[in-house]
Amino acid sequence: MSFENLGGQLDALDAQSLAFRRSEGLALVGARMRAALDGSAILNESIGCRTQDPLSLRTIPHVHGAARDALLTTKEVVNRELASITDNPIVAGTPDAPRVYSQAHAVGASIALAMDGIAVTMAQVSALAERRLDRLVNPLVSGLPPFLAEIGGTRSGFMIAQYTAASLVAQNRRIAEPASQDGGITSGLQEDHLCHATPAALKALDIIENSARILGIELLAATQACNLQPTNLARAPYTEALRTRVRDVLPIYRDDRPLANDMMFAFRMISDGVPPPLPGPLIQTDRTDASSPSDPGLAMQHCADSANDSLVEVQSG
Repeated sequence: MSFENLGGQLDALDAQSLAFRRSEGLALVGARMRAALDGSAILNESIGCRTQDPLSLRTIPHVHGAARDALLTTKEVVNRELASITDNPIVAGTPDAPRVYSQAHAVGASIALAMDGIAVTMAQVSALAERRLDRLVNPLVSGLPPFLAEIGGTRSGFMIAQYTAASLVAQNRRIAEPASQDGGITSGLQEDHLCHATPAALKALDIIENSARILGIELLAATQACNLQPTNLARAPYTEALRTRVRDVLPIYRDDRPLANDMMFAFRMISDGVPPPLPGPLIQTDRTDASSPSDPGLAMQHCADSANDSLVEVQSG
């Protein structure tokens, strides 16, 4: 939606151009974006308006593709670790001929490095999202009302929402520092190398949550931008479906309410995987859990219920 609202150049998503770099993730993201933006009169109108877009737009396939490649590698590492014995000592053999292995299998170097990788990966993806958000609220580059305020001059629109996203990006940057590099010495010099796999995993979770919030704020801003477009040109069917999905629950923002509730709704929408499926190539999954209902109406209601439940928890706390 941000790409479309900002009049991105479709050449950045060209399959032949993207094929110059060998990356399955890059190719997949490019294909998904072409499918999502297919039929956009807004983007067709902007073809050739400039030589190239800012990096926050034209590197989406490259950054998101690299992230997908990195996460697939992490998946392989985690699966190998889950299939491994990581005790110390390990007792094997038979009752008559036992064998004890007192070595270093309890050291979680693989998981530590993998979790640090997730942290850096998601920090970069969310930082890119915040840069797109900044362009949406900046009238100098967006062609939209300042800060996406319906009435400029006396209303702040999404100004503070962008502050929030920038703050979360800064926090991600701080905690993305690799935990595996902390080191330390314990056990009377016997354990003189520590990998800190658990802290690496915990802070990776924090960054993933922060990133979902940043993407949620971008979703809100992009939806607002759709409503404030100065043109009546048609949007892509997919982006229009996504805009409708949000607007079915949240009205256009007129500085008439705190944005906290809207942000919580969008966060739940991102974290629960509720956005409508892309019309193009998808990675097949066996996931059938309750957090992703197959019926669109049920999905939306689930998202709203999740957001409301979270708001109640926050207010009660």
